[in-house]
Amino acid sequence: MSVLLRNLVAAVAVIGCLATIAEAKTEPVATLFGQSVTIEQISPAPAKLTKLARDMGVSKDMAIASFQHNELARQILDAVMADYAKQHNITADPDLVARFIERFASQHAATTKNGATSSAGNDNSLPGIAQKQVLQWQIDKALYAELGGTVVFTQRNPQLPVEAYHTLLQQYAKAGKVNITDTRFSALFWKAFEPPYRFEIPAGQVSFAKPWWLTSQVVE
Repeated sequence: MSVLLRNLVAAVAVIGCLATIAEAKTEPVATLFGQSVTIEQISPAPAKLTKLARDMGVSKDMAIASFQHNELARQILDAVMADYAKQHNITADPDLVARFIERFASQHAATTKNGATSSAGNDNSLPGIAQKQVLQWQIDKALYAELGGTVVFTQRNPQLPVEAYHTLLQQYAKAGKVNITDTRFSALFWKAFEPPYRFEIPAGQVSFAKPWWLTSQVVE
């Protein structure tokens, strides 16, 4: 085989490898409301991955797997909850937003004083956080009232209606609005919403009469 032919074969092999990588990046792992979600869309940038692996104290392979699972779950939940809120005309209550901001103003200022100030439109700004938290609490309240089920305590959500989430997500999956096509992600995603549950709250202690940040259990 001539040098020219060998170089041509090598070049074709490289191009084929790059094409395979490109296809893998753009291959859907899920579809949400008819829109594809690719592996690239749920993967961190290289610099972020390096920092994530260092902070977690794990390999980059483990860090990227954890990030991808969490990011896909976030995208699914955000899309489903946004649609549920739209269908049920749920919007963030301005009074609750104002009270959230008042409740956490000093705490938020303390955590951001050494960093750049977030703009009002940024999700990391206190108004942005307040809008998101209030809307999520109102969705949770509506979901629990409609579907009931087990409620659990988590650090991010002291009253998470996990069984209602599971029921709602299954409804969206059966309707074809949520479809996790990659088996690497589907099993772990659904397992997070299935029993047995940790930190279950007794039914008699579950109350959505007030948001969690307006109760005495909030820790400064």
